[in-house]
Amino acid sequence: MILKAPLIARVSRPGQFAMLKAPGVFLRRPLSIAGVNKTGIEFIYRVVGTGTLGLSLLTRGTAIDIIAPLGNGYEYNAPAGAKKRVPLLVAGGTGIASLRFLALSMPSTGVLFYGGKTKNDIIPLKEITARGWKILVATEDGSRGHKGFVTELLERHIGARRPDEMVLYVCGPHGMEKCVSQIAADKNMDGYVSLEEMMACGTGNCQGCAVKTKDSYKMVCSDGPVFKINDVYF
Repeated sequence: MILKAPLIARVSRPGQFAMLKAPGVFLRRPLSIAGVNKTGIEFIYRVVGTGTLGLSLLTRGTAIDIIAPLGNGYEYNAPAGAKKRVPLLVAGGTGIASLRFLALSMPSTGVLFYGGKTKNDIIPLKEITARGWKILVATEDGSRGHKGFVTELLERHIGARRPDEMVLYVCGPHGMEKCVSQIAADKNMDGYVSLEEMMACGTGNCQGCAVKTKDSYKMVCSDGPVFKINDVYF
C-alpha cells in the first residue's frame, strides 16, 4: 500500500512506523514503514484481522487518517573513522517491511536473510538485489531456498568470520528474534532488533507495549521499536 504523504516521506527513517486508522475498528493499527519515495510512504502487511482486512479493501484515492513517523529507527551510519562492518539483515515474514526500507537506505550493501513458512511468504525484492545486496532465502517447508529456519542460514554464513566485521539488523517473529539474539551473544556481535508488539496509542501514553531491557522496562512504541540487540530480554 502506498500513501501520498510527501512531508512524512521526507522525515521518515528506516525502523519507524505509522499508526493507521483502519475502517471499522476503534484502535489504530501500527505498520512499519517499508519505504519512501518523493511523494509517499510504502507499507507491506499481511491480512490477519478486521483492521488489516479493512486496509486491504481501500480503493485508490481514498483518504486515510495516519500518525507518522513514530518511534526510533535503526542506527546505520558509522561514526567518522570507525571500521566499516558488513550489515547482516535478518527478516522473518512481514518483518521484511522495515528491513526493506533499511536496505534501500544504507550507504553500503551486505546480506539479507529472509525467512517464511512457505514460498508464498516471500515477496519479490528486485529493487534490493539491484543495489547489490545478496539475498538468502529459507522456508520451513522447503518450497523456496533453504529448507528450515532462516537462523540456520545466518549461523552458516557467520561461521568462523570475525564478529567485529559484521553488524546485525533483525525484525520478525519473537522466536526468531530470540534465536538471533542468542547467536549475537554467543558470537559477541553487535546489532539492532525491531520489536513487534501490540500497540494501542503508538506514543507511550497507554504503556501497553512495555518490554524488559537491561536498564528498565521501556515502551516499544516510544523508546523503540528498535533496540540494541544485547539490551533486550527475550
